[in-house]
Amino acid sequence: PEKAKHIAGVDNKRADCLSRTPDPEDYCLQVGLYRRVCAHFGVRPSVDLFANRFNRQVERFYAMRPDPLAEGVNALAQTWPTTKVLYANPPWSLITEFLHKVSDEGGTVLTVLPVWQAQPWWAEFRRMWAAPPLYLRGEMFACPQGRPLPPPRWKVAIALLKGRGPPISRRHSPASENWRPSTTSRTQTS
Repeated sequence: PEKAKHIAGVDNKRADCLSRTPDPEDYCLQVGLYRRVCAHFGVRPSVDLFANRFNRQVERFYAMRPDPLAEGVNALAQTWPTTKVLYANPPWSLITEFLHKVSDEGGTVLTVLPVWQAQPWWAEFRRMWAAPPLYLRGEMFACPQGRPLPPPRWKVAIALLKGRGPPISRRHSPASENWRPSTTSRTQTS
């Protein structure tokens, strides 16, 4: 059997390129703006749902890839705390799934999303507003890796979302475990 050997990156450009390519989703709100937004909504998020060790807005975070500093991997696969405010700047490809998760978990999430009213997820986003959102345009994002980040060409909505929680049929409670439908039919009169 052959032994593995190190090949310098300069001699291995093709295989090394993915680790050298900047992640287009590695950005965050500028720190000062994030603090002003939190103050505006009167919240202090406890977990950043879609982050990495470089762009997280709070100490605790869920990462997209394994990271020893993260609370876990893949925020959509985690059970979110419902007694604390969370923060999310989700990848655009996950917006629909993210909004369903917020709704199902019944959590409160300070969220950054593009103002794309023609998208199918926009109505769900609006239904969950706990307060009127802030609409921003211009330079608002920073890149923790030092790459320049031009302002987006669209407005961004920053909203405090409140999910409804799971439908009654999916909620778990000790009392519901003992509930059995009646074997006799009853009619109700009004």
